[in-house]
Amino acid sequence: MSALLLLPLALAADPVPLQVGIPLSVGADGQYYQEDLPVWRTGSLIVSLKVEDADWLHDLEGVDQIDRLLGGPATYRVHLGDGFDELALSAYLQGDPRLRYAHPNMAVELHPHALPNDPYFEDQWHLLNVGQASDSSLPGSDINVLPAWEITQGAGQIIAILDSGVDTSHPDLDIVQGFTTDSVGDENPDLTYSGYAHGTACAGLAAGTGDNGLGVTGVAPQAQIMGIRLLGAITEWSDIHDATVYAVDNGAGVLSNSWGNSETCAAFSLPQVILDGLYHAETVGRNGYGSAWVMSMGNDSCDNSNDGYMRVSSTIGVGALNDQDRLSAYSSFGGNMDIVASSGDWGRPMMVTTNITGEEGYGAHSGDNNYTGEFSGTSAAAPVVSGVVALMFAANPRLDIWTAVDVICQTAVRVSPEEADYDQDGESELYGCGRIDAGAAVQAIANQPPAAPENLSPTEFVYLDQATLRWSPAVDIDAEPLLYEVRMWLADDPDVTWDITDLESPQLDIRPDVNYGQYYGAKVRAADAWGFGEWSEAVEFKVRRTPGPPEVEGCSTSGSAPGSAWLLALGGLLCIRARR
Repeated sequence: MSALLLLPLALAADPVPLQVGIPLSVGADGQYYQEDLPVWRTGSLIVSLKVEDADWLHDLEGVDQIDRLLGGPATYRVHLGDGFDELALSAYLQGDPRLRYAHPNMAVELHPHALPNDPYFEDQWHLLNVGQASDSSLPGSDINVLPAWEITQGAGQIIAILDSGVDTSHPDLDIVQGFTTDSVGDENPDLTYSGYAHGTACAGLAAGTGDNGLGVTGVAPQAQIMGIRLLGAITEWSDIHDATVYAVDNGAGVLSNSWGNSETCAAFSLPQVILDGLYHAETVGRNGYGSAWVMSMGNDSCDNSNDGYMRVSSTIGVGALNDQDRLSAYSSFGGNMDIVASSGDWGRPMMVTTNITGEEGYGAHSGDNNYTGEFSGTSAAAPVVSGVVALMFAANPRLDIWTAVDVICQTAVRVSPEEADYDQDGESELYGCGRIDAGAAVQAIANQPPAAPENLSPTEFVYLDQATLRWSPAVDIDAEPLLYEVRMWLADDPDVTWDITDLESPQLDIRPDVNYGQYYGAKVRAADAWGFGEWSEAVEFKVRRTPGPPEVEGCSTSGSAPGSAWLLALGGLLCIRARR
C-alpha cells in the first residue's frame, strides 16, 4: 500500500463532503461535521469484517494497534501511529470485499438533558399527584404507577443508566456491576466532570429502592441499576457501541439515555458502528425479545425529529410534562417522539431523586445531601419511562420491544388535546401519544407463561402400531387457551430434529414419524397468546415391533379362529410349562 496522504482542508465556505464511509464533511475552519453535527477526529477508525480473520489489518501501513469491539460481528477499532491519517485509510478501504464497512471513529460531545434541581415518596408527585407539589398542581397528573405495583415492582429487571456514572455507594440504589468507557476508573462518576451527579439522579427516578425506609421510591422499586459511565469530555462512537453491547450482554433489559449531542436539534444520521450496537440490543437483548433503548428528546424546545437516535424505529423518544399535564417549556419534540412523562418545568415543581452521597452533587432535599429535589428536564422524564418499561418486562418476560412501544402508545393518556392536536391515530408531534400510564400499560400486557407440561410418556419403549405421545395438560395461571408444540429427535443423532406444532390436545399420534428399531427423544411445551413456555423434561424411548401371537417350538397356533386369542395365549403358556 502506498504511503497515506493527509486530506487537505477545504477552503470553500460550505463544508466539503469526504468519501470515507459515512456522511462526513470538513469546513473551511477545519471543523468536521456529520451532516450538521460537529464531530472530532480521534486518530482511529472502525473496521467491520465479513469474516473473523483480522490478521491482514495489522499489515496495513500505519496501523499501530487493533482492538475488537464487544459482541456481534468482527468489528475493530484500528489505531494508527503518528503521522498517519484515519480519513485517508477509511477512504482507501471503501469497497474492499472483505469488509462490512469501514469509517473513521469520530468523537462527539454529549451533554446531559438535565435541568438540575429528590427524597421521599410523598414528595414524588410524578408517582402520585394529589396536588401536594403546588397549589396549582393538577391532581392526577402523574404516571399512575400504583396499579402497576399491584402486579409487579420490577424484580429481576436491570436498568442500565448510560450517563455520567452512578454512585455505587448510594444506600438507596441496588447496584450491579457496571462499565466505563474510560481507560481508567470504574462506573462511579468522575467528580471533575461538570455533570457528574446527573447519572445518579436518573438512577433514582428509574429504580430507587422502595419500601426500605430510605429516601425515594423509583418507578421500578425492585429493579437493579447498572451504571455505565459514558459522558465526560468527548465520547467516541465506539464507546457508545461498547457501552450498549456491555449493558445488553450483562442482562440489562432497558437502556436509559438522558443525553444528546451538543448541537441543538441537529440533523444527523448514526454511523454503522452505533447502529450495530442498537441492533444488538434489538435482537440479542432479553433472550431475543429485545432490550429497550429509551432516550430523552432534549431541552431546547425545538423539533428534534432528525436526531439520528430518534430516527431508529426501536428508540423510545421521551418528552417532558409538568405537573399540570402541559408540555414543559424547555422540552424538545417532533414526529419521532413516542411519549411524554412527568418532569419539572420553569417555575414549576421539579423531581425528587437520589443525589451523589455526601457534600457533592445537586442541592439537598429537606437537608439530606443524599437526595435532591432539584432535578428536571427530559433527563428526568426518560428514566421515568425506563422504569415503566422495566415494570412491563417484569410483568411479561415474553413481551418484545415492538409490542411494548405499541402498548405504551395505546394506553397513554391524551393530555392537553387542544394544544397537542392528536391525529386520527392518537399521535402528536408535541405530545407523542400523550402521558405515559404505567398502570394501564402493565395491566394490558401482564401475563405469566404456561408451566411446562408433565408426565410425558412413553419413557422406555412403545409398540409401532400404538406409538402415541401423551402428557398432562399444562397449567396456565392466566387461564388462556393453550396450544402445544412437540419436538422430536433421533436419540442416536440429536442434531436430527423436527417439530409438530399447533396441537390442541395433550397427545400426539407419532406413528407417521417413527420407525421400528429406532430410538427417539421427545419433549413438549405449551404456548399461550404471548408465545411459548418452558420445555418439559425430555424422554427417550425405543420403537418395538408390535407383538404377534406367541410362537413356541412344538406348539402351533396357525389356523386359530378369530376371537380365540385367549386360547392362544393359554396354549402358549401350556407349551412353555410343558417344556419346563
